[in-house]
Amino acid sequence: MVRKLLLGMALAAFTLSASAQQVRPLAGARLGKQSVKVAQNSYKVKPLPGVNADFSKTNGGKWIGALQSAKEASASKRLVRALPSASTRVGDNTFWWAYPQGSSLGAFGFDPLGEFLSQIYDPTYAVLIGQTNYNVAIQVPQNYANGVVDSVSVIFGDPATISNVKVWFSSLKTETIGGEEYITMPATAEDADYYFEVSADEIEPVEVVGDMMYVGSTDLKLPKSYTIPEGGCLVGYTLEGKSGGYPIFTTSEVNEQGFVTNETRGGCLFSFDYQGQRQWLNCYGLGIGNLTTTIHVDPTNISSAIMGVSDLGESTTMAGEETTIAAAITNNSVGTTIVNNVSYVLTVNGTPSTEQTYTLPQALPGGYYTYLPIAYTFTDEGVNNVSVEVTKVNGEPNTSTSNVGSGTFIALSEAAERTSVIEQHTGTWCGWCPRGHVGMKLFKDMYGGSVITLAGHIGDPMACSDYYDMISYFNPNHSAPTAFYDRYLSGDPYLSSDAQAYSFSAYEDLELERAANPSEASLTLDASWADDSKNEIAANVNYTFNYDRTTAPYAISFILSEDGMAGPDEYKTAEDSLWLQLNYYSGDKNWGTDDNMFPWVSAGDSVQTTYDNVIVAAWDALVGAEGSVMAPITKGETLPYNVTLDISRNTLIQNKDNLSLTALLINQNSGAIVNAAQVPLGPGSSVVGIEDVNAAGSNAAEVARYNVNGVQLSAPQKGLNIVKYSDGTTKKVVVK
Repeated sequence: MVRKLLLGMALAAFTLSASAQQVRPLAGARLGKQSVKVAQNSYKVKPLPGVNADFSKTNGGKWIGALQSAKEASASKRLVRALPSASTRVGDNTFWWAYPQGSSLGAFGFDPLGEFLSQIYDPTYAVLIGQTNYNVAIQVPQNYANGVVDSVSVIFGDPATISNVKVWFSSLKTETIGGEEYITMPATAEDADYYFEVSADEIEPVEVVGDMMYVGSTDLKLPKSYTIPEGGCLVGYTLEGKSGGYPIFTTSEVNEQGFVTNETRGGCLFSFDYQGQRQWLNCYGLGIGNLTTTIHVDPTNISSAIMGVSDLGESTTMAGEETTIAAAITNNSVGTTIVNNVSYVLTVNGTPSTEQTYTLPQALPGGYYTYLPIAYTFTDEGVNNVSVEVTKVNGEPNTSTSNVGSGTFIALSEAAERTSVIEQHTGTWCGWCPRGHVGMKLFKDMYGGSVITLAGHIGDPMACSDYYDMISYFNPNHSAPTAFYDRYLSGDPYLSSDAQAYSFSAYEDLELERAANPSEASLTLDASWADDSKNEIAANVNYTFNYDRTTAPYAISFILSEDGMAGPDEYKTAEDSLWLQLNYYSGDKNWGTDDNMFPWVSAGDSVQTTYDNVIVAAWDALVGAEGSVMAPITKGETLPYNVTLDISRNTLIQNKDNLSLTALLINQNSGAIVNAAQVPLGPGSSVVGIEDVNAAGSNAAEVARYNVNGVQLSAPQKGLNIVKYSDGTTKKVVVK
């Protein structure tokens, strides 16, 4: 069976017919660095020495539970599609399986990949340029164990430009490096458990018709069938090809902003030579999509009891009050198994409970996840280590290798009053985003100072590069409008998750999030200009925790926002028009009865407007500044964090009188915002002298300066500096 695909001649993207697929060369793609949670049953590939080869890894990969309030999740009875795969069922119950495929076909080779990585990420990757020995693979998850593969399908390049083609299969072997687990990848096809050679006449040839190129998908019958082992396997192929060519084909979906939306961890692993050794790169997060490799599987012997459990993350609760430990469970069976009940064991601080059985309120099909709610009361204040093990599925032993989810619950005797942060991701190109602008104003009208609203713009003149880490981690597909409520919960900035009418209801999600997540610390901020030219901001933070802890997985971040931003008075160029807000609500009768949205309904398709809460600068927006919160944490102790923030080179700011500074206290184990404070820097704010910022007291002088590791410095060093003064006090200063 041959499936023809129409590609652009010379691998250049251009408009084709409706039945065509465009080729998207790596060098010409709009690539976004994406960072999201680690997928279940997936490991990192062994990294290039000295370089972070896993582009999806952020903050040590700890934020498994990001954006998930456990107690909020327990209230949800909706089933959500989970498996990162696509399969086409055949009449005999066998199926073709691959990572999610899409309408955009891409291709890359050593030279374009090396040029891109060396320019964007690390110059060391220039070593790829000139190599010709290709070896790529996909990771087949453990839930396909005991499935029998008899055929594989691959899109190869022009057989006239490639040679020595081999397809290989290998069990998933891992090794521990620095306390983290990595896949041990075969350096050659011969190093794998099983391989076979592919002759040139088996490869579907390339056909050129006019300015079009046709490439076929080559289906290969295995000389002998391969049984997927426990733990999953790797499926790959090797070939010799031109370094400057594009012999490796991927597929993806690309949204209207040009960002890949269905790229999956394990969907594209790429090998290269470095310093005499074979190294592997996890391409997830590069925006090049998933390999077109597809396997034909007989699922007869695959277990029907494979229930995965996601990590619980870190969250807070009130001591002495019943809470719900909600473990996300996924039916990873690949057949027709429907899960009706699961058995589990809850372990708190090393003490396991007796096995309990929970009947699901709604049957769980294969490839879907839901939540297992477990009622529990933490009696004492402090940190509690919790794990949930799913032991049985429909009464049968659970065969998943990821059947335990672990996390931490902080029990509080008293919660701090929370100032919530709502971060809206938006863009002038987004026609639905006007409801986000209206929603942010309504939040302020409703909650006043107990809510801070911030707007992170994407792909328009107000986009702030300092804030991109937050966007790439929490919103890798650049969806807009999207709101993030204290980074515990994401949703719509205008409509609640259960909205039934065209009216403002997003406050329901905020209330749900605030009730489910008591704050473990309070935060205050005093900010003022540190110089007459208003190029430096003196920021003085005080924080107080409501419990004791020997460690301090917390840090402080700063975000600078501006109100009243606007484009030019006259829109004469295409660049000027990027300031116009696209408006899909123009004339929309469904929204015409909503008084809040009526101004947009009565406006045109593109609107000249002003923008508030726009993020124009950020300092450590995603994880906070290391060393800003020191261990140990002592309940009731108020500690300072004082820094100077430099904005002298900022080109986004339009009017410094319209600026506000926000301080965020971030839990680095969960990624959530514990608490926040905001101070306006307008005409009424004070200006203090530089000498007042650098001195701890009126007569104190600097006597020593250190970096965050305690090494004494002879001069100010970029980053966080700890300055000691003659009166024995210290201050922390951010040096840009």
